[in-house]
Amino acid sequence: MLYQVAGTLNAVCVLLGVWGIALQIGKIWQRRRDGAEHPAEVLSLNSFAMGFCASWAFFVYGYSIEPFNHVLVWPRLGSFLLMLVILYEIRRDRRTRRSTAVFFIASLLAVLGLAGLAFSPVVAQDARRISQSLIVVITVLLVQGNVHQIILIWRSRRTGAVSLRMNQFLLTMDASGILFGFAMGVQSGWPLILLSAASAIPKLVILWLFRRVGRNTSQDPVPGA
Repeated sequence: MLYQVAGTLNAVCVLLGVWGIALQIGKIWQRRRDGAEHPAEVLSLNSFAMGFCASWAFFVYGYSIEPFNHVLVWPRLGSFLLMLVILYEIRRDRRTRRSTAVFFIASLLAVLGLAGLAFSPVVAQDARRISQSLIVVITVLLVQGNVHQIILIWRSRRTGAVSLRMNQFLLTMDASGILFGFAMGVQSGWPLILLSAASAIPKLVILWLFRRVGRNTSQDPVPGA
């Protein structure tokens, strides 16, 4: 019973997180329509790349465990595809070698992940081991990516293109992810517990920064990195 309730709650919260990512994309597009010099200002390439990897890894993990975990797979599919759009927008805004490389590597991972889904009965065991290892690595990288986003906001004294709603919804998703991980059982759910907890704490700091620095209190554009 707890598994079904926690799974449903997590699915709803992940969908809210997906909606939050869509709102972030909308904010970038709105800033471009308004003539902003840097529509993706203050957005951390580092942070969004790690967000993409986290969603992608859980997408792969969800179809590589038994039974096939629909709660992990389908919402994360939408999540990492929308994150890919944000990486494209950052590349379009900054036109650096780094942003271009990150976008094309993420695109390749997206193709491989979708191919793995098509052949999931064949690659299940290998995919599970790979995704578990990736989740541990991505947890560390996600923390430093979120810290990088925090530093960009703190140094620039503005939130720029960072979406408040996206961070609120993603925090809700992380909290429900911790609950669902425990409901799955620690043996299967530990990757979800680990990464969700590591993601939630920096989100709390970012939400605090929205109150601390306010919105767009500086006039100097800071494109981010």
